[in-house]
Amino acid sequence: MMAAQHPDFDQLPLDKTGPRGNAWGLWGKDDQLGTLNYLTDEVVGQAARENFKSGTRLSLNWSMKGASYPKFARKNLDLRLINKAPLKHAHDDEVGFPHRHLPSKADRDVTVEL
Repeated sequence: MMAAQHPDFDQLPLDKTGPRGNAWGLWGKDDQLGTLNYLTDEVVGQAARENFKSGTRLSLNWSMKGASYPKFARKNLDLRLINKAPLKHAHDDEVGFPHRHLPSKADRDVTVEL
């Protein structure tokens, strides 16, 4: 299989409104995948043929308390309901993610078929 082609760093289409050194726009203005565009159907199909040995599936879910054991030396998720006006309907939810990796791992509901 031929390696994916991409421009040299000096030829990347830099977006002046984005962070320094970005290559937003490399795959088009409305692209949401970024480098995941390199994982074409052909690339994924070849990887599956070469690596998948069974049809076993597993969930990648991690509950909001997923980091509670083992502790990873981090606090658990902090969720509070704040009553802003007693005896009235004025409430607010406050969610505190104690570390930056929990939201990206905890809010997934993904199943991978192997």
